Amino acid sequence: MSKFNANLDEAKKAELAVVQMFKRAGREAWLNGGDNRACDVYLKGASGNIPIEVKADWLSLATGNVCIEPQTLEHTKAEFFIYLLPRPYILETPKLRALYSQYKKVEGGDQGKPLALVPKEQFYLHTKELIRE
Repeated sequence: MSKFNANLDEAKKAELAVVQMFKRAGREAWLNGGDNRACDVYLKGASGNIPIEVKADWLSLATGNVCIEPQTLEHTKAEFFIYLLPRPYILETPKLRALYSQYKKVEGGDQGKPLALVPKEQFYLHTKELIRE
């Protein structure tokens, strides 16, 4: 299996985990089965479906940084992002775009575009933890 396919499998597992998390909380949520650039998950809201992008950044456990990919920000129609670090944190898309523009860029990721590395402590200031134990 290629690295791309392995990453895609991990992404789908993360998306499914977010859908299951919402369902356990009594909310209606489902995977995006259509436009793959729109978002990953939809959550039923009071005034319509809420598009959500899901990211899993397991490497952040070792690095202490959260990686933000520019290609996702360029194409998404999501109102919110949920990052699994491994616990789920949510933030609005405009806040994520602002974080991307504020922090150091490094080469890497898909398509060779520069990634932003945001220290976790700073990332947490802009997010809300979805599940507390």
